[in-house]
Amino acid sequence: MDLNISLLRERFVIEETPPRDGGKALQLIASSNRVVINLQTGNLGTETFILRSNSMHSCARMTAVIVSNYETYGPITPRIKSIEWQTLWHDIQSEYDLLFYKEHLWFALYQNGKVAVSEGNYHTFFDVIEQCDALSDNDYNKSIPLARKSFLKAGKEIEITHDSNVALVVYGDDNEGRCSMLLRGRDHNATFNMNVLSRRDDTLRATQLLTSSGDFLEATQLCYVIGDTREKVQQGVFEQFSDEDLKSIKAYSHLNRIDIAIDSLENRYRVTYRPERPDFERLIEIAIRETRAILKKKRAKK
Repeated sequence: MDLNISLLRERFVIEETPPRDGGKALQLIASSNRVVINLQTGNLGTETFILRSNSMHSCARMTAVIVSNYETYGPITPRIKSIEWQTLWHDIQSEYDLLFYKEHLWFALYQNGKVAVSEGNYHTFFDVIEQCDALSDNDYNKSIPLARKSFLKAGKEIEITHDSNVALVVYGDDNEGRCSMLLRGRDHNATFNMNVLSRRDDTLRATQLLTSSGDFLEATQLCYVIGDTREKVQQGVFEQFSDEDLKSIKAYSHLNRIDIAIDSLENRYRVTYRPERPDFERLIEIAIRETRAILKKKRAKK
């Protein structure tokens, strides 16, 4: 099937108006990644789902699972209660994420502004935003003012600050696909594009684009963890073989597995990059230099 997916990375800051008695105002921060999934269902029209998740790579991979399930079994809505969502969610998690981030893994799937299914613990503010989005005819820009009004009706005067950026765009069909990705750094972001063409003897599945995009997004995150930790161990901030050091070692092993998966993609299809395929070892070195500079500034201040 044709695919056109955008992943939005978001951060909301919800602040209560300061109390008149001078007390401390409540501030909440809610971060997530958001994808709108439109599935064409023939005579039934279009199924639209909103997926939110804790990380960019899990959001991309879970989107792939949902689209793949639709391609294989048909419309999601009539089957939504019978689908083994917990199993599907667990199957896309890496051993690394399950080992170090299990308590932070979550997703929520919305339809018509309501939670259709979810796993893990997430901020309920997202339920409010999605309800408001549905009430505004899916004009997402109007959802925040509506959310503010809904809190006001409940007797709470708040301000909502919303920061967002498009971190991934994927579109393609059974012959060709393109992914544009944002590679996040500590001080700067970079983008790159990946084009994938099918070979005569192997049809391209559009969902593979989402899965591979998830690989790149997770890999860049791992590079930061590895580089940051290596430098902190080198400078004595973390002890060698401490929990942080062992986590970094596990991260590097997982990075190698992702690298192999990307090599497999390149062997199976015709893959080109612009400007070039990210060099993970180079990204680790960049993270090392950035952490070194930060630690140097901290020592200078002392």
